[in-house]
Amino acid sequence: MNPGMSFARGLRIALLLALGLLAGCANNVTGLAREVLRIQIQTKGPIITNNPAIRYYFVLNTSSSTEGPRGYGAWPADRPRLGWHLPFYLSEETPSYAGTVRLLPVRFTDYFLLTSVAGTPQVTHGRLLGPNDANGNPQPPVGGLFDAANSLLENYRILQQGQDWSVAGNTWNLTLTKADLTAIPDSNNAPISANLFSTNNSPERGDQIIDRWTLSENDFFTLQTKAGTVTSDRNFSTPILVPSNKPTTVNADSVDFSLYQVEVRSTQ
Repeated sequence: MNPGMSFARGLRIALLLALGLLAGCANNVTGLAREVLRIQIQTKGPIITNNPAIRYYFVLNTSSSTEGPRGYGAWPADRPRLGWHLPFYLSEETPSYAGTVRLLPVRFTDYFLLTSVAGTPQVTHGRLLGPNDANGNPQPPVGGLFDAANSLLENYRILQQGQDWSVAGNTWNLTLTKADLTAIPDSNNAPISANLFSTNNSPERGDQIIDRWTLSENDFFTLQTKAGTVTSDRNFSTPILVPSNKPTTVNADSVDFSLYQVEVRSTQ
């Protein structure tokens, strides 16, 4: 065989093999691609991670952007069968509430709680689930904590420090995949609702809100979930909303939210 023809044939085979490998790699990348939420939450002063009474909540309703986690607070007179301490369950559905101000529904699917547990900082993922579908798969909740059809999993999972979350000074970083959340699969680009709370916990009163992101109790904010988007806001001027709930030994800046940013990335 002509040496030149042999060389050309070998080159063609090598190119075909290389293209095949590249196609295989592309398929693998596509198969492994996932969408990640990189979340940054800041307070004005250093975040407290050594006091079990001080708690920081990042709360989501991944089922909707029009209903969300409003911050009316805990209501010790009516404690849901589970998780009565949460600062975002008092609503128009609370059985004994008879106030003159109408409360709106409180809706959430997932929350992330940063506090000190047995002397160690910990982030816990809590989840509110609805009843199972016909195939036995849990569905997003219908209604709130007082709906008997829903189940609250307070310790759905413990996040790994250094991998899923970190705290440095006044910044709490969270890394979540869409698969970590309720009803928000990859390629689901619908906006979702959220809120932030810092609280002071006591066995008698539950988690009393010190500060929240929204100035109004019946409000929340909206996050975009499309890959490549960034949702952020900052506030350096408003003081904590309920100073009477802050322990005197706690610096107000450490429980006063000043910034949030959520970036959605497509990774592998």
